[in-house]
Amino acid sequence: LRDLDAAGTLEVAFGGGEPLVFKGFADLVRRLHDETTLALHLTTNGTRLTDELAAALAPCLGEVRLSLYDDVDLRPIAARLAARAIPFGLNYLVFPERLPRLEDTLFDALEQGCRDVLLLAYKGTDPTLHLSPAQADDLATRVRALHRALAGKLAIKLDVCWGERMQAAPRLFDGGPCPAGRDFVVVTSDRRVSPCSFHHHSVPFETAADLLRIWSEQRDSFSAAANAPGCARLVDHGLPAARASLPVFLTNGVTP
Repeated sequence: LRDLDAAGTLEVAFGGGEPLVFKGFADLVRRLHDETTLALHLTTNGTRLTDELAAALAPCLGEVRLSLYDDVDLRPIAARLAARAIPFGLNYLVFPERLPRLEDTLFDALEQGCRDVLLLAYKGTDPTLHLSPAQADDLATRVRALHRALAGKLAIKLDVCWGERMQAAPRLFDGGPCPAGRDFVVVTSDRRVSPCSFHHHSVPFETAADLLRIWSEQRDSFSAAANAPGCARLVDHGLPAARASLPVFLTNGVTP
């Protein structure tokens, strides 16, 4: 990470798995804060965030993102972060079962001091977790209404993997190609680099220079679509296309 910082990398976001199970994580973050210019961010479920750990991380982190799980109470975790003025946002995976609870979830996050909510699209092979076209339209409509209701209070962000499915939702930036593998890469604990966290393509590396060489030389592979359904680079996101039910008119027994 020091070498990547020297090469011009702007930030590192620790995700998982769960970063807080890593022994010495607070010391690592403190050293990076003191020895590099990297912006440091953390994504966590928060279950291992003690008062002591929060106090140690507070001077070093730019932002904490809390992943919402239905069996984890985020209230004490959010209170712990807010008490130390650590900026935090909420990562919310939207699947059909959660869609009706969206408004309640966002208003509850606002009450807990959350600064923004990132709505994530599911990428994977479980068809029950993918939104149908009608449900995606419903989500976009809900986001539009929430944007008006929460303007200036809570920022609502959309995962780039929604692609063009959120046409009804207002956008801060124009749509464009997925930046995975170009603006950022994912580095795993076993020293492999990949375009994003669910992409099938990964390459082993040894040093920062090796990683940067791979990133520079494998632009085609790093800009390719992932195999996982839900990827915005796939035609129709790799999901079954919606088939419209059109009326059929018969004239003298012949379909015109």
